[in-house]
Amino acid sequence: MNADRLQHAIRLHESGKIAEAAAIFADILRADPNHLDALYRLGHIHLQNGRADRKSTRLNSSHVSESRMPSSA
Repeated sequence: MNADRLQHAIRLHESGKIAEAAAIFADILRADPNHLDALYRLGHIHLQNGRADRKSTRLNSSHVSESRMPSSA
């Protein structure tokens, strides 16, 4: 379910519907606060909107294990 919602939010973001995308990313994070993709993308939206200070702490303090991080291979 979150995968479908994530893809929908990504499409909204890419089409310029930032507020709608942000709302879906936030909903996903309420259900799973460590959802890496939603966390990254919502942080990106906040950076775009000049609100980096609001979410940067959350991005920096998220407890995402290295095993969930993409490999650099």
